[in-house]
Amino acid sequence: MYQPKIGYTTVTWAVAGGTDWMEQGMRDISALGFRAFETFSNTAMDYDDPPGRFRALLEELNLHVACLDMIHSVYQDPTQSEEIIADHEESTRFLLDHGGGVLMTVPIGVPDDAPRWTLEDFKVAASTLTEIGKRALDMGATMALHPHWGTYVQSPEEIDLIMELTDPRYVFFAPDSGQIAKGDGDPVAIARKYADRIAHVHLKDVATNWPELREMGAELAMPAGYAPLGEGTVDLNGFIGVLAEVNYQGWILGELDQHDDPKGSAAIGRRFLTEELGFSL
Repeated sequence: MYQPKIGYTTVTWAVAGGTDWMEQGMRDISALGFRAFETFSNTAMDYDDPPGRFRALLEELNLHVACLDMIHSVYQDPTQSEEIIADHEESTRFLLDHGGGVLMTVPIGVPDDAPRWTLEDFKVAASTLTEIGKRALDMGATMALHPHWGTYVQSPEEIDLIMELTDPRYVFFAPDSGQIAKGDGDPVAIARKYADRIAHVHLKDVATNWPELREMGAELAMPAGYAPLGEGTVDLNGFIGVLAEVNYQGWILGELDQHDDPKGSAAIGRRFLTEELGFSL
């Protein structure tokens, strides 16, 4: 039976808003029986004051860092490339120091009415991402690119272009079933297309009323439009089926972006992962 590594992310607890939310998310995730989690690198690094505080929390909760996320960089601006690369190196060191191995990077959010990246923008971004990936690999980590609705890498066409322009030796793929679906892509088809580059996975569902919300002008930070695992419209079984076909052995993290009942929705996700998909935590 197919059995990847399973965990849950802290983003459901609005963790981008502060370290207190991250700690609460970690405590709830541990209480639900998960042994691995993911959070934002800047939040974890802010929490680690004095040094050793983050490690102590990991040990207390018996949690493993599956992945840390980088979300604030403007990859298409060549004047920021060196700073962006240095920021990623700092996060990679922190990641490795705390037992993790995957650094996930996400292009910055953009309003729906903003101009999309040009081909030249994509080339600059791809060059920066490739250098980040190379340095991460040299340090002993894997860098995985995470397409996300409301960013410059959102649509199937944008995913294809950034994947084509980046070096597959250094830039891996971190698909999110919900974000790909929200960006008008087919998560199953895209996972199959880039299966050999997948290094990290978010399993997420999309609410049945997402088309109406998007028509109304839903914003990137809007927590609406998602659904607890198994209660939305995404073909999660088909998505997992692709991973099983290639015997993907990396992390699969259950996720639901910000929710009014984070622990309750994570409990629903846990039941889906263990009872519907048959995974062990």
